[in-house]
This record gives sequence, structure tokens and C-alpha cells, in this order.
Amino acid sequence: MPPTANLNIVGIVSQVGRQFSNIRTQSTRILPPFMNRRGVMFHSPGTAPKAMSPGNIPARIGAGSVILMPGAAREFRALGKVRMNNSFNAITANDCDRTLTALVSV
Repeated sequence: MPPTANLNIVGIVSQVGRQFSNIRTQSTRILPPFMNRRGVMFHSPGTAPKAMSPGNIPARIGAGSVILMPGAAREFRALGKVRMNNSFNAITANDCDRTLTALVSV
């Protein structure tokens, strides 16, 4: 009999919503490191594109960052028992639109 893969599926028990209104045209840390984070979903409710990156890389509208167009959402989720304990940076393309929301899964 061939060996089977052991799937460790761990459910996400709670989600915490946060809204950030301090996003600038320079890279800004929006989420600090958190050892129990299992996932995060970013949403751009405004009218200007936003970009996110891990905390060790400055965010910019271009290569190296995840770009969110207005009204779009992007989800990052850990698999199994893995955690997403890194911080996140963000930037906006227009200083008049500084809003970004995040749904953090713990």
C-alpha cells in the first residue's frame, strides 16, 4: 500500500478587522509582526491603487509589491500549522486616498 500524505488542516477560529487611514505615498508599516496570525486579507475601498509588501521590503507601486487596484481585495493565508508572523508595509499612489482595510485571521 502506498504511503498517504498526512494533511494537517487547522481551522481559523476568529477574524479581526482593521482599517488604516494613515497610508502615505512613502512605505508605511501597517501590521506589526504577530506570532499567531494565520492569514490576512487586504481590501482597497478607495479610488487610488495601493501596494503591500512584507515588512522587510519597502512597499512601492511597482515590482516587489502586491498591487491592489481600487475596489480589489487580496488574501494571504497560511497552510496547515504554519503562521504568518511577518509584518506588512503599504503605500498609496495618491495622498488624498489613504484608506486600506485588513481582515486578520488568528
